[in-house]
Amino acid sequence: TRTMGLFNLSWTAGIMLGPLVAGFIWGQAWWLAVGAGVLLALHFAAWIRSLDYTSVAISVLLVTTAPLWVALIAWALMGQRPGASTWSAIALAVAGAAVIAGGEGGHRGAWLGYLLALVGAVSMAGYLLLAKEAQRVLSYRPYVAVAFGSSAAALWIAVLATGTAWHGFDRRTWILLALLALVSQLVGHGGYNWSLRHLQPSFVSITLTGEPVLASALAWWLLGEPITAHVLLGGALVLAGIVVAARGMGR
Repeated sequence: TRTMGLFNLSWTAGIMLGPLVAGFIWGQAWWLAVGAGVLLALHFAAWIRSLDYTSVAISVLLVTTAPLWVALIAWALMGQRPGASTWSAIALAVAGAAVIAGGEGGHRGAWLGYLLALVGAVSMAGYLLLAKEAQRVLSYRPYVAVAFGSSAAALWIAVLATGTAWHGFDRRTWILLALLALVSQLVGHGGYNWSLRHLQPSFVSITLTGEPVLASALAWWLLGEPITAHVLLGGALVLAGIVVAARGMGR
């Protein structure tokens, strides 16, 4: 009788508290999606602004250090201590960044561009980690709607607060902005978020490392930006660091 009483009590408590617990988890997931959207906004704002101070090749190279920051954030917040391969990867990336900075002379504008690109990398790492956690509960479409909507809202607040121009552009600029939204955002970041439903953030962030090669080639072809020796050497060190990190994650 006592056992049945405890069973009934547990069953009744489960029915009463279950919706509350489920509601808490569901609500927490929504807030994680909002947080991911805000970090995505910071990523865009910092990274795109960095292009005012440094080249496409260097900006994209530094912003794709996200895998290293994923590892460090996971260590700091989740207790997942980086292994020897991660520390080696960080050392290579820092060395590569130093070579790039030295080649550009380290003038004030260049350093600001480096810093903004790195802010973009760190915010991308946080975005991927929050996206993974939010999608443990939320399905793909609701998550994307909340995350992208939060990102747009945060960016609009920043535009209005800083007095940034948002109209009066020519037709070519509007077409390019539309392509950014369609290709880079919906297809690119939509693909990242879909991948996070099946893969770990550390692995998904590795796919970012293809960007420096293609972006540098396009910037050379379309914008006439030279690819200097120090960018090639420093970029090789940074990419080598990311490859080392990827191999460590694979193990």
